[in-house]
Amino acid sequence: MTRLPAAPAWPAGVRSGGVVATLLGLALGAHAQSAAVGDDVDAQGWAYRVRSDRHADALPLASLGNIAPRQLAPRGGRNLAYVDDQARVDRQLGAWTWSLLARERSSVATDAASLAVARALDGGSPLPPAQQSVALRYRDFAGAGLAVQHRWPLSSTWQLQLGLQALVLGRARDSRLAGDVQLSPANALQTLDLQLDRLDSRMRPPFFAPPANHGQAWLGSVALQGRWADGGVKLALDDLGWLFWSGLPRQQATLSSDTAAVDALGYTVLLPLAQGRYTPASSRQFAPLQGSLSVWWQWQPRWRLGATVRGWAGSGPLPALRLDTDLAGAAGRWSVGGEWQLHERRLVAHAAWRGWQLQLGTDTLGGQAHSRLVGLAWQSSVGAGR
Repeated sequence: MTRLPAAPAWPAGVRSGGVVATLLGLALGAHAQSAAVGDDVDAQGWAYRVRSDRHADALPLASLGNIAPRQLAPRGGRNLAYVDDQARVDRQLGAWTWSLLARERSSVATDAASLAVARALDGGSPLPPAQQSVALRYRDFAGAGLAVQHRWPLSSTWQLQLGLQALVLGRARDSRLAGDVQLSPANALQTLDLQLDRLDSRMRPPFFAPPANHGQAWLGSVALQGRWADGGVKLALDDLGWLFWSGLPRQQATLSSDTAAVDALGYTVLLPLAQGRYTPASSRQFAPLQGSLSVWWQWQPRWRLGATVRGWAGSGPLPALRLDTDLAGAAGRWSVGGEWQLHERRLVAHAAWRGWQLQLGTDTLGGQAHSRLVGLAWQSSVGAGR
């Protein structure tokens, strides 16, 4: 018999009664990019920005450090989890912007059926005795480096912006899990046919030389923006490029069985087969591309309406609606507004005043929040003019 406890290669705190629950739990602990604070700043000079954008459909953010798959509460349809954290310093000189930045981006895309299987295997709510499909993609990288952007006016209305980031990576991971699981009414596995394909810079398989201590990323961006007297539109693609890591190991595993039971300790016990292999991976991997489309309309002299759709491979569309207004008073001119992000079910408040910009967003107050965004930016026009 082959016992499949929680895999020791995964981070501490992930507990599972089987391989399926382990990987699904890891992915939900992973870390789509939303627009950064101050992305449309036109003033020359210096800008300083920090932002943290985190979301998990199936469990509260407070549970990400100690995931118990039986506690998952998947939403109907697609289930996403992501982290997009960034800190950067920008220097704008005319049409050029030079930046120092550090960033972390992770995402998982799966569906309710896959998470229901993970919950059932970990002793949670039972599933009907039918075949369940599992599909999951988890991607993650973190690094720091330099960035440059340049803007070209194409006409009085249209503007093209191209950018490039060169990062030194401290971490890179890419995992795919796909297949089918057949459960009995008692949540014991009857049949299992799963394929795992995993790349991980922190994986250390036996008899393999360790990978390089650091990787590199070359990530491009392109944006086309049009502005009119009463509105505008912007189409953007980000993280267009490659991740490089010398000596990166690759794990490919097949988990297959046609009989199983649950032992006294709650582990799923399979009668074989569990097999896999390690191979050297290509040193170059495609980065997780993401895109967005935004439109806005000057509804009244002081009011603006906007809509955005963003997403990445496997996420599906992530729409948002926005309303902003300008206020004037003794303290100067303010810009305030709010954005409703439909998939995240999150309200994000915006405020800007004298070079400061603030974003705060959540789906609920307290420790049960599934989605939070915090962003702060400050810009200075020292040494530059209009």
